Amino acid sequence: MNKIKEPINLKYEVDYDYDVEYDCEEYGCNDDCCCRCGRISNIRVEKVDIKDIVSLFCKKILTIKLKNKSKEITSDSLFNMYCVDRLLRIKRCYNEDSYYGEACGGYYGDELEGIYLHDQSSLIDEILKIESLSISKKVERILEIEYGKVLDSVKNLKWKIQSVDPEDLIFGAKEWATKVSQEDISFYKEHDFPRGIFIKSGDKYRLIDGYHRCLAFVPSKDTPKIKIIVGTP
Repeated sequence: MNKIKEPINLKYEVDYDYDVEYDCEEYGCNDDCCCRCGRISNIRVEKVDIKDIVSLFCKKILTIKLKNKSKEITSDSLFNMYCVDRLLRIKRCYNEDSYYGEACGGYYGDELEGIYLHDQSSLIDEILKIESLSISKKVERILEIEYGKVLDSVKNLKWKIQSVDPEDLIFGAKEWATKVSQEDISFYKEHDFPRGIFIKSGDKYRLIDGYHRCLAFVPSKDTPKIKIIVGTP
């Protein structure tokens, strides 16, 4: 059962605008020395920072657990947060048209009540379902949502988050990797979560999911290694 009773209001996480229509003569605002007739219409989201949306959903929905006597987040909670990020991106919640607004009446005309995601209830249900799964099944579920199936090669593996040398990554679909690298992938450069799902292959790591995010990674002095999810038997 969905434990979130009210829709999550996102009006402080996105940039929005709307139109206001007035009929002061009809409503007698001029005689009242103040306008009370403004009616909001055409509410629209103009800019979305998906990281802000992910952060709020994690705070509102997940139960973030810490390791005993430590402020470090448990592996289970880290995977839950990763899955929230992936789910919202898979569902294209970075698009402005994924949102709608609602207005409410006030003493001085309409006010913006909130900004919400379309089909938010089903998203929350899916997040709660993923939260209840084992780490292995979390990974399988997020791959199933994106691709419609789970490859036999990734079933029932043990998964952990690692930071590895980018030179140790294997991009098996070379033509696709070349195509992706020629695209504008700047959208993926800043990323707070593991960038891809890999299977250990000898001393290397073979990519299963995350071409755009991994190819957008640029090593630096402060961040020489790339954070990924690694599966082993």
